[in-house]
Amino acid sequence: RDTDRSRGLGDVYKRQRHTMAIMLWHIPAFKLVILFQMWVCDYPPRYLACHPVIPTGSPWWWIPYTVVGITLPLGFCLLYDRLIRSVRW
Repeated sequence: RDTDRSRGLGDVYKRQRHTMAIMLWHIPAFKLVILFQMWVCDYPPRYLACHPVIPTGSPWWWIPYTVVGITLPLGFCLLYDRLIRSVRW
């Protein structure tokens, strides 16, 4: 079970089931960071079409892209898992 405690690489192997969700949802999550970056840096709306990230600006924008690109998809997975567990068939 996923709730069991693991040691070492076992925990990494258990998390592999979320790889596809991260791959699927990281681009829409990046768009949220782009919207935030447009608001902070006062970029024009055409920057929303940048794919996958805005290439200009501070070199530190990789941090929010990484955090949001991983945590938002994993948050979706957590909500989905809890929803499935709460529904009794």
